[in-house]
This record gives sequence, structure tokens and C-alpha cells, in this order.
Amino acid sequence: MEDGVGSTLRNLLKSPLGIISGGRGFKGIFSKNEQSEETEEALKEELITILDEEEGKGAVNLFEKEMIKRVLKLYETKAKEIMIPRTSVFAVNIEDDVCDIIDEIIEERYSRVPVYEKDIDNIIGVVHIKDLFAQMRKGNIDCINLRGIMKQPYFVHEYKSIDEIFLEMQKNRTHMALVIDEYGGFSGIITIEDLVEEIVGDISDEDDEYEVDEPIFRISENTYKVDGLTSISDVNELLEIELPTDVNDTIGGLLLGTLGKIPNLEEENEETNAFFDDVELKAIKVSDKRIETLLVKLKSKSFLDI
Repeated sequence: MEDGVGSTLRNLLKSPLGIISGGRGFKGIFSKNEQSEETEEALKEELITILDEEEGKGAVNLFEKEMIKRVLKLYETKAKEIMIPRTSVFAVNIEDDVCDIIDEIIEERYSRVPVYEKDIDNIIGVVHIKDLFAQMRKGNIDCINLRGIMKQPYFVHEYKSIDEIFLEMQKNRTHMALVIDEYGGFSGIITIEDLVEEIVGDISDEDDEYEVDEPIFRISENTYKVDGLTSISDVNELLEIELPTDVNDTIGGLLLGTLGKIPNLEEENEETNAFFDDVELKAIKVSDKRIETLLVKLKSKSFLDI
């Protein structure tokens, strides 16, 4: 390996998480000196080339290679690409009865919950279940003051890079970031677990706060079952296709926007699919508000044989 890039690769192999937790994020992995974006991109590409070569020699295993690639990608991944969208976030209204709030949190087994006032776009804090339990042990549940135990919310813009978010969450010792859009509205949340999963892959947890199935699941050689909330960029990258990303963020939104409405799957002649060059999208599960699950089939083969 070449000295500069080689030493960087060795450091990445020693501690991929340590690279971004050391205080500088992706922009500090190559040198202590400031680099131009062009130089950083060139060095990143050189690192990936060396990774491929070293894997071929057996010096780097597939897991190490993929983890390093994930670290290198952190600085260009934005909050909106990995956040849990607001439609899937459980939050509580501080004006609700505190006993009802506690019952809901315990029933759903959430450890941290956003708290809003009047409207979910007005997030005023985050409550931790351990703090609720501490207050409950003191006696009268009706006297629990959520405002007194909730933590200050940590807000991030939806276009903030996740390596910066990771560093700030470590520095502030917070486990949840509230994502806001350009108008100041609430877009979703990111947990520290979400960020770690971006580096090491999916983390299975029986008490996962927002447990979901595998977002992209291969069911045959050319066909994949995909969660409608999966980002188009993730689908494009994994399946090596080029679905348009200029209008919609999610694969379900792309199909919905193309069809113009949520399809009625009970209707025999209802249009449920759309073509994009050599890719076909077909809705297979819908709700009143969105396309929840769809099939992605490559090479324009019909879904009739599925």
C-alpha cells in the first residue's frame, strides 16, 4: 500500500467508529491539514480501489471492506436519508393526561419519546422512560410533571450530514435527534442506533424502538420486495439501477406519484404498477395514506408469473 492512503486504511481497519468519534469526522481521516473536496474525493476513490485489491489478496475481509466503505460514505449521507419519518414516530402531547401517556409508553415499549405541545411540529422535549419510572417510584403518578423531567430536544436540519450528527450526539450525550425541514416542520427522528447501523449494518434488538422488516428483500433472481419508505437512492445503489430521484425521496412515493393515487388492490382492473426503463414497480400492500410495500422487478419482466 502507498504510505499516506495505506496508513489511513490501516487506521480505518483498527477502529472504523473511532475515526468519526475522534472529533473530526470524515474530513479528518486523511490528514490533519485541510483538504479540498476534490482532494478528499480523489483520496476516497483511491482508498476504495486499494480496498478491492487488498480483499483480493485476502488482507481485508468482506465485512471490514463494507464497514470502511460505510464510514467513507457518512459525510455525504444526509439526515433525511436515514431518519425514521414523522408518520412512523410515536410522540406524546404534553397536554394529555399523564397516566394515559405513561400507559402508552409502557405498552409500546419505547425508551425515548418526543414530546410536543398542541401540534407535532412543535416538539418541546424528549422524555426517557427511566425518568418516568424514577418519578413513579416516588408515589403519586398524577403529580408527575413531564416538563420537569423531559430533556431539551436536539434539532438537526434534514440536509445535515450524519457524520456531523454522530459527533454532536456524542459530544452532547444525546441518543435522539429531531429532524426538521426547511420550513421548521418536524420531519422525523434519528437515534444513535440508526447511526451505528449505518456503519456496522443492521442491529437486531428484541426491544428495538422502531423495529422494521428488512427494507429490501430478494425473493427471486430479478424480483425484490421493498418497504415503501426505503429511499430511492438506497434502492438504486443496492440494485444498481437508476430510478429518478429529482422529485420523490422514497420508492413508495415514486410509485404513488406516478400512479397519481393510492391504488385499490381489491379492484381487478386497477393500475398498480409503473415502468421506468428496465425496472417495474408494483404495489402489493397499501394503507389509506401511502404505498407500504412494493415489488421491484428488473429487466421489464411481467409480474404475472409471480
